[in-house]
Order: sequence, then structure tokens, then C-alpha cells
Amino acid sequence: MGKKTKKKVMDKLARKRGQKTAQSRLKHKKPPKVSKKRRRLTDEERMAVEEDLRRSPILLSAPEFVEFHFDPEKLTGYLEDVKARKLEDPEEFLSRGIERVADEEFLSEVKMRLMRHIQENEEEDVFSSYCARVVLFFAGALKELAKIPFFVALFVRDVKGHRLSDNPIIWKLLSTYLPSRIVKPEEESKSSDEEKNVKRSLKYPHLVLPESYTEE
Repeated sequence: MGKKTKKKVMDKLARKRGQKTAQSRLKHKKPPKVSKKRRRLTDEERMAVEEDLRRSPILLSAPEFVEFHFDPEKLTGYLEDVKARKLEDPEEFLSRGIERVADEEFLSEVKMRLMRHIQENEEEDVFSSYCARVVLFFAGALKELAKIPFFVALFVRDVKGHRLSDNPIIWKLLSTYLPSRIVKPEEESKSSDEEKNVKRSLKYPHLVLPESYTEE
């Protein structure tokens, strides 16, 4: 008796006895339960991830991002609105700005460049590659990109290079995320004519070094 014939006979007998056939048993068999529990990161692992996230702005010097920018029209539109509204909160300026200029198309492009960076630097530059992995993960996990230092640095870089960054309102908001300008004591005493040639006037934040300052 062949296997198929034997199976049919066994199923026929099973039906007569009111038992489930082999096929029905397979059909109603429940799949094994898959545990939804995920292993939590240790404190050391979590600190390492946070550190890589903080250092993620170094990716802006990578070939994939050196000449990469937000859409200039969207950025200009946002800065014009900020100037008109006279926004005063730096955090709001940052979060709303990134949200407005970083659309889905932009984010997809960033992810593609991050993946390319990972592939090309996985062996030669492990640190940079890992930073890119961390940014790639959080870019998909977090809704608010302003919480990711990489996007903050990219936004600040683009605003700083924009013509509207000279506007006092925008510069005041932007300066929160920039290192202070260092001015030597003798530079502080320049004449008004000379000061006109300085790109940033004294109304912008700067640091005056003490008289004892000497260059090494």
C-alpha cells in the first residue's frame, strides 16, 4: 500500500471514530509562542550608545555629508518666519526648524547616505561607522530629530552659513548652539572704523580674554 493510499485510509478511519485527521491536526496546530521580551542594555552599553550619539556630529566631515544641506528654500522660509515672529526660545527655534525642513524625502536621503558611510567605513573607520549606525537607528526610532545631535549640528551649520544668520534675532537664537567668539584684549579697544570691518559686531556674543592671556 502506497503512502498516499495509507494516509487516506487512516483519515477515513479517523473520521469514522470522530477523531481529527492528520491534515486537520496540522491546520489547527498553534504556532509556538515567541517571546516579546528584549534584552535591556547594561549601563555600560547604554552609556556607550549615548556617547556615540553625542559624537555623531563628526559625521558632518564625512564625504557623504560635507556638501549635504537642508533644502535652501525651506530653510529660508523658516528663517523669514522666525524673523517676522521675533521668536525668543532657542529650543523652539531648533526643534521647529528641524521639523519644518527635514521632510520624509530628506530623511530618506540621510538614511541612504548613512548606510553608504557604514558600508564604506566598516573596517577602516570603526568609530565613525558605529556613530552612523547609532544615528541611523535613532533616526528611525525617534519622531523628534532635534534630540539627535547629528541633526542639530547639521541644522546649526546650515543656519550659520545662511545670509539671514546676520539678523540679530536669528543670531541670538543660533548663538546658543555655537562656541563664543574669542576676542583678545587689544581687539576690544579697536576704533569704531575698524570695528565696521569685523563680520560680527559687538552686539553678538563674544568672549573677551583677560589681560594675562598669552598664546603658547
